[in-house]
Amino acid sequence: MAGITGGVVLAWSQSDPPSPEEIAEAEVDRIMMAGRPMEAVDMRPDPRSLAGLPPYPGAAPRKLTSYGVLKDTPAVISWFQTDDSPDTVLQFYAKEFAADRRVSVIEQYSPDVGYIGWMEHATDGGAGLLHMVSVMKQYRKTMVLLSASQPELLLDQSSKLPGGLPIPDGASSPQVVKLGEGPLANDMAYARVSNMTGQQVVDFYEKFFREARFDDIGTASDENRNTVSARKADMKIIVSTRNEGSYVNLIITYVRQTPQEAMP
Repeated sequence: MAGITGGVVLAWSQSDPPSPEEIAEAEVDRIMMAGRPMEAVDMRPDPRSLAGLPPYPGAAPRKLTSYGVLKDTPAVISWFQTDDSPDTVLQFYAKEFAADRRVSVIEQYSPDVGYIGWMEHATDGGAGLLHMVSVMKQYRKTMVLLSASQPELLLDQSSKLPGGLPIPDGASSPQVVKLGEGPLANDMAYARVSNMTGQQVVDFYEKFFREARFDDIGTASDENRNTVSARKADMKIIVSTRNEGSYVNLIITYVRQTPQEAMP
C-alpha cells in the first residue's frame, strides 16, 4: 500500500501537495481502471431500476446489488458516477420529470446529498412503484443511485391522511410513502378520485385550508393539472391533481421545513 500511495503522491510532486481526499480518489480510479471487470452479465443493471427514469447524459449504470433494501423496503438498485454536481443531476431529472408531466418530490439536504422521486399509480393488492434517484458527493465525483421499490403502506384502510387532512368522498384509500429520514423527512400520499374534477378536488382542499386557518394559501392551474398549497407551522402541504380521463390522480406532498424556511 505504501508503494501504491507513493506512486499517487509522485504524480503531484511537481505541483501543490495533494489532499488526502485527492490521494484516495486517485487510488480508487487506479484500481477501477486496472482491476479485472466482473462478468458483463453481473454488471448489467436490473431493467426495473431504470424504468421510469430518463437516461442521464454520458452515464453507464451498473447493477449495485441483486437484492437491496431502500429505507427498509425491498428494492432493485443500480448506480453510476458523474463529474457533475449533485444539484446538476437532481435538476436534470426534475426537468425531465416535468416534461413527462410526472409529479415528483425533490429534496436536497445539503450541496452534497439529495434525492428526487416519483410514484406510479397504486395497483390492486399493493402500493405503487416508487422510482427514486439519490445523489451523494464522493470527493470530486457524484455517486448516483437509481432505484425502484414498492413501499409498504404506512396507513391502514381508515381513509385518514397525515396532518389531519380529509379525503374527498368517493376517493380510494390513500397510500403514503415516506421519503428521507429524520425530522425533515417528507411524506407523499396518493389516491384516485372518480366523482370529481381536478379543480373540484383543489377547491375542496382550499376550503379546508382556509377553514383550518393555514397560512400562505396559493393556487395554480394549467390545462391538465391543478394545485393548491398551504403552510402550517413547519409543514408545507402541496395538493396536486391531474385529470386522467374517468378519474383524477390526487397527490399530496408534505414538506417539513426548517425554522428558517418556515418563517413568513
